[in-house]
Amino acid sequence: MFFNQYVVQVPGEHRDKLRNYLQQHQIPTAVYYPAPLHRQPAYQHLGYRAGDFPVAEAICQKVIALPLHTALTVAQVRYIASCIFKYFKNLPSLIQE
Repeated sequence: MFFNQYVVQVPGEHRDKLRNYLQQHQIPTAVYYPAPLHRQPAYQHLGYRAGDFPVAEAICQKVIALPLHTALTVAQVRYIASCIFKYFKNLPSLIQE
């Protein structure tokens, strides 16, 4: 089995706040594509503009990658999940049971 990225979608207004919260709890995160591919310098020659792919542009503002590697223990995975849950616990409109 191969592992690459574990990416989750977070409501846009909470992405950076959640990243900061997780960083305070020693949990690294990453944003691999802060801009959609059609807005990357390598593809500028294709002539795409902001707004040409609105879904891709919106998703880029909402996703973060969580730790994923073969050395993660079950306890670490539980800790990461628990920190994410605690962050959103005070935002009941975002958690559906």
